[in-house]
Amino acid sequence: IRVMRSRRKKFESTGRPWSLTHYYHSKDSYHKSYISLLNRSDAKAVKNIPAGLAFVPEVNALCIRSIAGDVVITSESLEYLYYFMTIAFYGEQLGIKIIDQVDALVIAIRIMNGSEALDFDIDPRGNLGHELERTLVNLVKAQMQFTFGHEYAHLLCGHLSTDNTPNEAKLTDNSSGLLRDLKIYNHELEYQADLFALKNIERNQDAFLTISQGAFSVLLYLHFLETVRKSCGLKELSVSSTHPTSLDRITNLHKNLGKRSPITEKKLDSQLAKSDELSELLDLRLKGADRTDLLTFYGSIYLSSYISRAKLDRYEF
Repeated sequence: IRVMRSRRKKFESTGRPWSLTHYYHSKDSYHKSYISLLNRSDAKAVKNIPAGLAFVPEVNALCIRSIAGDVVITSESLEYLYYFMTIAFYGEQLGIKIIDQVDALVIAIRIMNGSEALDFDIDPRGNLGHELERTLVNLVKAQMQFTFGHEYAHLLCGHLSTDNTPNEAKLTDNSSGLLRDLKIYNHELEYQADLFALKNIERNQDAFLTISQGAFSVLLYLHFLETVRKSCGLKELSVSSTHPTSLDRITNLHKNLGKRSPITEKKLDSQLAKSDELSELLDLRLKGADRTDLLTFYGSIYLSSYISRAKLDRYEF
């Protein structure tokens, strides 16, 4: 309620009438900018599908076929997750101290756990300065464009058609053959959606390169989260027993893009090594923490170097 009140006040200060519909339409740039990169027929096929961000705690992006029609939705918490994971993974290149990279990881894990307060609008976790903030926003934008592109690719590739979808309910029969077929089916759909999210926009070379880099960032973040999931007490991610691991998705996407891949084998190895390094640093941080519930208490964690002190909730903001 406090976040929405703040948003309403800022929105109305521009002279626009407030409504949740109007507000969320003002945040449509991620999927609309992606659609603008599609060819005419693909853009026509998806532009009228309800899509956008939603203020829900669960970190996810979904393409849903319902009795009311198709819908593509991404949680705001996923955008926040990308933001802090970007600080962690690209912090060294951006001149961000290692302590803040680890702080960002803790915040990201807490967002995944649902324990970090989603009040970043009214309580920024640090003042990073305009230039650094702009760089982070641009990196996150590419990651969000890929995320929407992945969901649109499911639609454009016909993955939501019920005619060819294995019946998961039959898995209760413990049919190993059906389970194997379902795994293969879902693996292929995810691989296709990753690839065609990029191939569908390859005519625009600059956007293709930027969003391709965003794609590998997203998959690298998911790989990291899968690696630390058990040690951090995270719920199982959307990667279920019938879905490929993020590392498999990275490898498959790199292979299928071939010469058009934005990263080299050396760069890929370097990014995976960075993931391992951050995993170790996070483990050290958790072992040395003053409180055992660092990842689960409800509240806020801050970027140490970018605040003078933590503000007092409900008194100062």
